[in-house]
Order: sequence, then C-alpha cells, then structure tokens
Amino acid sequence: MAITLRQIEAFRAVMEAGTVIEGASSMRLSQPAVSRLIGDLEASLGYSLFARVRGRLVPTDEAQVLYAEVQRAFIGLNQISRTALDIRTHQVGRIRLIAMPAFSGGALPHAISGFLHANPGTSISFEIRPRLRVLEWISSQQVDMGLATLPINDPALKIIPLARSRYVCLLPPDHRLTKKKRIHVRDLDGEEFISIMPESQIRASVDRLFDANRVTRKNRMDVRTNDAILSLVGAGAGVGLIDLFGVEYGRLDQVTVRRLDPNLSVDIALVLPATRPDSRIVRAFIDNYFEHLSRHWRTLPPTIRDNIKLYKPKQN
Repeated sequence: MAITLRQIEAFRAVMEAGTVIEGASSMRLSQPAVSRLIGDLEASLGYSLFARVRGRLVPTDEAQVLYAEVQRAFIGLNQISRTALDIRTHQVGRIRLIAMPAFSGGALPHAISGFLHANPGTSISFEIRPRLRVLEWISSQQVDMGLATLPINDPALKIIPLARSRYVCLLPPDHRLTKKKRIHVRDLDGEEFISIMPESQIRASVDRLFDANRVTRKNRMDVRTNDAILSLVGAGAGVGLIDLFGVEYGRLDQVTVRRLDPNLSVDIALVLPATRPDSRIVRAFIDNYFEHLSRHWRTLPPTIRDNIKLYKPKQN
C-alpha cells in the first residue's frame, strides 16, 4: 500500500497535538478517521508509530525520526506556498529592461525606484544600448521589455506607444540666438553643432532636416546621448537638437531651450516580445511606469511639457 499525503498530515497533526482527539480536531476530521489514517500509515511502513503508555499515546523512536523529516518537507511546502503567493502579489521576480540612451532618464529611473520599493522581493536588470541592439534583444527575448523609437515593423515585437516628443534647440546661455523665441533650422547655418552618432536613426532624421533646408552646420562633435549634448552645449561647445522625453528637466537650467521650426518629432514606444505572454510582474511594471510617466509629465514646466504629447496606455 502506498503512503498518501493525507496519512502524513494525520501523523503530523497527532505528533503536534499529542492526542488523536486534538489531532483530529485540527484536521476537522473524526477521531476514527484519523486513527484509520495512522493505522494505514503504520501498515504501509511496517512498524508502529505510537505506543500506549499508562493511557497516553507516546511516539516511538521511529516516529520521532519520521516526524523530523516530515517537518522539513512541510517547511519546504510552506515556503513554496509563500513564494507562489509572492509571485501573485509581485513580491518576487526579476524584470529585464533595456532602453535607448535618450530614454534612460526622465520618468524611467523614478518608475524603477518606486517599483523596487513597493516590491522588495523583486530585482531589475537595466541595460542601455543603441536602438538596433534594443530591438534585437527584445525580439530574441533576452529582455522582457524596452524603450525605443518608432517606426518598428517587426511581427516579433509588440508595440505600446508612449509619447511623441518634439525636438528643441539647445543654446549656450550667452549665445546670440537666445534673443529669438523660436529657432528656425536656417538660423543654425554655420553654427558649431553637436550631433548624435551618425549610425543612429535620430541622427538620420536631423540630417534630413538640415539637408531639406539647405543648412550647413559645422558638425565637429558626435556623441552618444542627449545628456552629453546638454552638457556640451552648457559648456559652450556649440548648439544641439534633442527631444526632451528622457531628460531630467532640472539639468536644462544650464542651457537656453527654444522651440524648433520646422517641427521635428520622435515617437517613443514600450516594446515587448510579441510571441510571449506578459508575466504578472511585467504587466505590473508597465502600469507602474505609465503612472510615473504621467506624474513626471505633470511636474514639467509648461515650456517643456508643451513639447511632449503622452499617449493613453492601451487596455490589455
């Protein structure tokens, strides 16, 4: 006869209660039912687990050894139960996140921090890579989600639009063009210019804008991030164009920000693998990120907020 979990539960209940009556009560069973379970367990084992000594039920040495092993097993089972509950409530888990350099700031660090504080059992890996690498890693499911620019035409990727962000012109504080309320791209003809790296999609858009308006700029410096453009413009190295979606607006105090004509904008999206269902913890992080994104946007000064249009989150 095979040992059953119910027999082990009856044995554990009697060992902990000290009597069959109290053990049966804890299991919400009758005394005869528990006695029968213990008897069946002893028959399967081939030895006695309890002896009657002066009217009291006394565990045998074999019962004590078995009980120690049962306790270890139940502790493990309880841990499994707690872990399963923690997964449901997002208390444990790991999120793998990736973003283009331009979008690694702004609301995202605050969303990550808030999520980790609210879910102390979770961990997050956060990679910052160029756009092509972002899309490759998401498509191959090396990460759970990422931030990248649109358009994206890949059936292996699921797109959740986040925002449309206009480019603005950054000027050193003492630059001659700070007197203008708006900067036309033709105003930048002949200017020392700080650009994003040539291989980026964003750089291609900026180059097309200058070419379409027959503007020649002195492109003497290529950098990887908007933060680098901001710092170099603030240091007086030249002028530059950036979108403001991922920028910590407090850093804009070191430069003069002007709206750019004609309009040049970028669409930003949250990107996920299309062929894998989102886990509960990933969906919870997405909700958390949209909340922080909206909250962060509301704190922006109007001159900055007017250049960013947030999209409403999709209903899954």
